[in-house]
Amino acid sequence: MTPELKRSKFRTVGIIGKFGDNDVSETIALVLQVIDVLQTDALIDRDTTHDYFVGKTRHATVDRETLVTQSDLIISVGGDGSFLASGRAAVTHDKPITGVNMGRLGFLTDISPQEIHSVLHEVLIGKYAREARTVLFSQVIRAGEVIAENIGINDVVIHKRSVARMVELDVYLDNRFLSAYHADGLIVASPTGSTAYSLSGGGPILQGNLEALILVPICPHTLTQRPIVVDANTRQRIEISKNNGTDLQVSIDGQSEVPLQAGDSVLITRYQRKLHIYHPCDYDQLRRLRHKLGWGSKPTQ
Repeated sequence: MTPELKRSKFRTVGIIGKFGDNDVSETIALVLQVIDVLQTDALIDRDTTHDYFVGKTRHATVDRETLVTQSDLIISVGGDGSFLASGRAAVTHDKPITGVNMGRLGFLTDISPQEIHSVLHEVLIGKYAREARTVLFSQVIRAGEVIAENIGINDVVIHKRSVARMVELDVYLDNRFLSAYHADGLIVASPTGSTAYSLSGGGPILQGNLEALILVPICPHTLTQRPIVVDANTRQRIEISKNNGTDLQVSIDGQSEVPLQAGDSVLITRYQRKLHIYHPCDYDQLRRLRHKLGWGSKPTQ
């Protein structure tokens, strides 16, 4: 009896590579092999592959918007930075995402290139662990008008653009005054971002599915101003004091920037959608932390 051919759960899979790095083309080719075995279709991101696969595969190379709109699952091939960029596009269209790790640390990208034919194959046939993560939404308000809106997977950071000097920020939670910060900046991080810049600033590590956000002052002048964890539904308003100069900015995931002026306000809330990450079935965040951060293993008897 001929064994039943396993089919992909996803009709169309979108593949986004690592921006400015052509070395991931071989790994993307491995992903396409799995997709072909499962007899499904793929869309390849033109922004990161630069038409490398045009004429070399049956799968179409398209712009990012078309890819995300028409795909049922996004596969990010790269490091955590690539995953963040892909994740922002995915969550905007409420599409799930999984990652193949071509970076260094790889907190977010679960699958190694050596596991593509086994682990990625399992994910594509529907054997995965689904996790929904809180996403940040930020607005910059100037003279009563919204001048910029951004989605952040990891964090929203207010800081100086050039010289390392203190900024003065007044922070309100649900219109209640929290504190005036004199610091090098302020990080507002999601649970996903708790292992990124926030961790370097002394913030806590949060479980990925927690409904919480972290406020972390960067090198505060007052040493008792410590990181604080707040409910994800809290509306945060950060006012840029009149005493600041004009060389401030807000950075989103370290990948996009908006210049700030004295008198501006930055509003940060949870985004209306969550980022749905499809992990391999054996995904374990605690094991990931032990491995990536070099924590002690369980003692042997």
